Amino acid sequence: MSKKVLIDAFFNQFTSFLGELKQMYPEDEDFPVFITTLSLMKTANPLLVVNFVKTEIVEPFGAKIQARDESFFLGQDYTTRNDVNLDIVEKIKQYIQGMSPETKETVWKYIEIITKLCLKALEA
Repeated sequence: MSKKVLIDAFFNQFTSFLGELKQMYPEDEDFPVFITTLSLMKTANPLLVVNFVKTEIVEPFGAKIQARDESFFLGQDYTTRNDVNLDIVEKIKQYIQGMSPETKETVWKYIEIITKLCLKALEA
């Protein structure tokens, strides 16, 4: 697959994930902001987002993601990590303990797909 196709798939999955979170938590005003920001970043510099996910999420936490270890959310402080914005992870952290097992499964599937697409896009 071409790099562009993989990057498009990455953004489609990420946007779909945020859309599902927005539907689950309609009172939370941050999810629409995350969706808009992601859309703007896709237009302005899509590789910046893909590289960010790789360096700030996949590389340090890939093993926890593969193991579906909830400490990925709960055991880390994402508010001040290397002067970058990990608000989406911090936001999920607020909700993860109250999620049903089915919802957690959906969240993990999205995170796994997004991280795999990230790596594939950077390899292409």
